[in-house]
Amino acid sequence: MSGSLCRLIEQYSNLILAMEDDCNFDPKWLCFYRIQMTVWIMSRAGFCDNTAMAHETYEKIRTAWIDLSRYLESGKFTISNLGQLCATVDLGFADCNDSK
Repeated sequence: MSGSLCRLIEQYSNLILAMEDDCNFDPKWLCFYRIQMTVWIMSRAGFCDNTAMAHETYEKIRTAWIDLSRYLESGKFTISNLGQLCATVDLGFADCNDSK
């Protein structure tokens, strides 16, 4: 990905956090959120102007994070690379490209 595309994705992700009034600055949550939001944005082929859908996506990511964080807090497994783990979570965004 080009640097400018990465910046645009980051800015859009930040906009959604602001719209949701999300003040959770936990680095683990933000890592998960940014990875999942990037997957969603890329699945939309550049069409991210639907704020209702962005809200639904945020809620889906937040719900998945709550489940994942409970799993992580259980201490059953040692996670050495959170970013890699977050990237393996499939919320089905790539399968539902409805932008066309």
